[in-house]
Amino acid sequence: IRQEFRNTADGDLDGFGDIASAAHHVVDCHVTGGSFSGYGSHTVLESRATTVGGQDAWQVRVHATSTRAPGGGATFEAIAVDTGDADLSVFWGGIVDADPTGSDGLTTAVASLRAAR
Repeated sequence: IRQEFRNTADGDLDGFGDIASAAHHVVDCHVTGGSFSGYGSHTVLESRATTVGGQDAWQVRVHATSTRAPGGGATFEAIAVDTGDADLSVFWGGIVDADPTGSDGLTTAVASLRAAR
């Protein structure tokens, strides 16, 4: 599982406008970019409002197909958190289809997120 949770403040939710757009853009950029080679298509499995540490957040989970990913694809999750004062933090995680326990690990990672102040 790859995890990133970082603060990237620049005054307006990093140009995304809102946390839902940010979460979707992170997913779209990753699966269609060069870091996920062999990309075929992706389907949004979940897109919903949530909270992380009491802060408003948006969660997006997608499944993407790839001719090069073990098992033929991967599930990715992005959670954008509005940490206040136009600050934005993003969690990013993913697991290939060939890993039979990977989904459990991704779910556990998401459940353990906390917003640092």
